[in-house]
Amino acid sequence: MSSRVTSAHLRPIVVALLVFAAALSIRVVGIGSKSLWGDEGATFAFAQESVSEILDVQDTHPPGYYLLIHAVTRLSASETALRLPSALASAAGAALIYLIGARLFGPAVGIRAGVLAVVSPLDVWYAQDARHAALAAFFVLLAFYPLMHTTPWSGALSALALSLGLFVDYIVLIGWTGIGGAYAVYWWNRDRRRVRQFGVVSVVPLALFFAIYGASLEDAMSTLTTYDADWYRYLFAMPGFGSGLAVALVTFALSVAVSWVMARLLARPVWPWLALVGFAALILLIPVPRAYSIEKIMVIGWPLLLLTTSWLIVNRVPRQARPATAALVSASVVATAINLFVIEKEDWRSVTAAINARSEHADMAWVGDLPWLADAYNYYGGRLPVSGVSDPEPVVQTAQPEGVWLVASRAPRDEAPSLLAEAWFDENWQLIEEQAFYRLVLKHYRPPPELPP
Repeated sequence: MSSRVTSAHLRPIVVALLVFAAALSIRVVGIGSKSLWGDEGATFAFAQESVSEILDVQDTHPPGYYLLIHAVTRLSASETALRLPSALASAAGAALIYLIGARLFGPAVGIRAGVLAVVSPLDVWYAQDARHAALAAFFVLLAFYPLMHTTPWSGALSALALSLGLFVDYIVLIGWTGIGGAYAVYWWNRDRRRVRQFGVVSVVPLALFFAIYGASLEDAMSTLTTYDADWYRYLFAMPGFGSGLAVALVTFALSVAVSWVMARLLARPVWPWLALVGFAALILLIPVPRAYSIEKIMVIGWPLLLLTTSWLIVNRVPRQARPATAALVSASVVATAINLFVIEKEDWRSVTAAINARSEHADMAWVGDLPWLADAYNYYGGRLPVSGVSDPEPVVQTAQPEGVWLVASRAPRDEAPSLLAEAWFDENWQLIEEQAFYRLVLKHYRPPPELPP
C-alpha cells in the first residue's frame, strides 16, 4: 500500500518533468538565431540600469522582469541569454498546465493539455521573446496551482505567486481576473468555498499592486493611445475605466459572462465540434504576422483555452478523442515549425551591420519616432550617433549632418512613409538609396543641394 501511494504521488511529478523537458527542448531551438526586435532591445537597455534605477519604475511595466534580466546580463548579454528566462518560464508553464488539468479533470485531460502546451505555437513564439509575456503567463499559472489543493497553505502560496507575478508585469492582473472568472463559474455549483478563497487570495496582492504601481498602470493604459487607432490598442484605455481596479473588475465580469454562456453552448451536441474546429483554425493563424498587443494578452489566457479544449475532447467527443487530439497536435506542430524556421523578427542585427559597413556615407543614424528603438541599434554596436524623435528639423539644423541613415518600420500594415521623421526626410532631403530588411527598411538621405544665389 505504501509503495502504491508513493507511486501515485510520484507519477504526476515525473510526467510534469517530462512535459517540462519536452517543452524546453522545442523552445530552445534556434533561440538566439533571430535578431532582437525593438522591444527586446529596450529590455536590454533597461536591464543595464542599476537596481535602484530599475526599482524607480522608469518604464510602464513593474520592475520585476528587468531585475531578472539585469541579473542574467551579469553573466551573458547574448540573444540566447536574454531569451532563456522566457523559454524556461514557458516550459515550466506547460508542466503547470498538465498538473492543473490532471488535478481538476483527471490524467486524460491533463496529458492532452500538457502535450498541446508543449507544441503550442503561441507559447513557443513568446518563449523566444525577451519580454515579459512568458514569465507573466507562468506566474498566473503558478498562482492558480495551489488553489487546486485544499491545504492550509494553499491560499498563502497562491497570494505569494500572484504578488510576484504582478511585480513582473501588469498583464498578470488581466490573466488572474480573466481566468478567475472561468474558475468562479466552474466552482460555483460545485464548491463555493473555492470561489471565496479566490476572492480572499486576490485582495492583498491586488491592493499592494494598486498602491505601489497604480500610477504605472495608468501610464501603460494611456500610452496605448499614442499609437494608431486600432480597437485593441484602446481596449484597456477606454474612458470610464480610470484605474487598475476597474480593469480587474470588468475583466472578471466579462470572463464570468463569457464562461457562463460557453458552458451552456458547449453542452449542446454540435458546439464542441465547432469549438474544436475554431481552435484548430486559431492555431494555424498564429504564425500570420502578429498583432503584438492582442497576442501578448492572448498568451496569458491561452492555458484556459488548452484546458477547455482538452476537457471537450475527453468529455464531449470521447469516441473521436484520439483523432481530435492528433489533429490539434498536428496543427500545432505545423504552426510551431513555421514560427521557428520561417517567421523572422525585425532584423536590427542586419540593419545595424549595414549602417556600420557604410558609416562613411553619413554621420547620423535615425531610428524612427520612438526613442527606445535606438536600443536595438545600440545593442548591435551601432557606430553612428543615433536619434529617434518624430521631428527631425531642429536636430538636423543643430547637428548639420552631411548624411543620414534612417531605419523605418515596414510591418505588414505599414504604409510608406511609416514614420513622421521618414515623411519629413522624404519631403525635405534627397533619397540616395533604399534597402529592405525583414519588417524594416534602411534609407540613405543627403541634404538637398544649395540653390545658387
